[in-house]
Amino acid sequence: MDDGFREIAGVRTRVLTVHGTGTPILLLHGFSDHAPGWRALLPVLEARGHAALALDLPGFGRADRMRPGPVMPQLAEFVEDAVRRVAAEQGPPLVVGNSLGGAAVWAAAQTSRLPLAGIVAIAPAGFGFTRRVRLGRRILARTPAALPVPILPMPVLRFLLVRGYAHGAGVGRRLDPAVADSWIAQFSRRGDLRDAAGLVARVLHEIDEVRELPVPAYPVLMVWGTRDRLVRADRPVPGTESIRVAGWGHCPQLEHPETLADLVLEFGSRLPAAQPRPA
Repeated sequence: MDDGFREIAGVRTRVLTVHGTGTPILLLHGFSDHAPGWRALLPVLEARGHAALALDLPGFGRADRMRPGPVMPQLAEFVEDAVRRVAAEQGPPLVVGNSLGGAAVWAAAQTSRLPLAGIVAIAPAGFGFTRRVRLGRRILARTPAALPVPILPMPVLRFLLVRGYAHGAGVGRRLDPAVADSWIAQFSRRGDLRDAAGLVARVLHEIDEVRELPVPAYPVLMVWGTRDRLVRADRPVPGTESIRVAGWGHCPQLEHPETLADLVLEFGSRLPAAQPRPA
């Protein structure tokens, strides 16, 4: 697996890459996650003959920070440029986006004639939240500023963050220690936590707008897990294919990489061509 950096849409970002000859697969992580969150899936795709790459989205992992202003247009610009670069080098990709990554490719795919084979949106943000998250959003709406950072020693905060990440992802104590170490490395300073808290508020302010966008004019598979503690589709999305997978949480790439690869590649095998369907 290659680990390096590239500039995409003016953003310097980390890229994890595996090689193959099949349809290239572009992997986009969710909020607070980063490219190494796909480390379990990448070698599975490579073993099955597909080139794949995972990126740090702007503002996450080791990518440049976001600019001031709305978040979703920046993510859409980044994903659109990433798709075009992959298509120019390897052919139109199948984009797999988890949570915020799913929302980002949905926004990017509003662009007509994007060289995009299709979209797999895993628990995409913006299409409905669980009751617990809806309650949390109402509380945050009454908070005048971004989430405060608790006054606790950093080792304690980092421990609690890892537990929260594992719980939200749906893997609990089954989280791979290497994945946990890589994820928490993003938050080595208290300032990193303040930045993340501010970004939470910005994303939540915009995320509901995603469902109001037209359905992308490309084949779309929406994947929902029955054990997802964060998002839940509150109504069907016409023009898309949808599946609910028993036992999956919010981030199945952490716990079910083989089964997720089966699902992604089966959908990819049915894609007619890398051209948008009529709107």
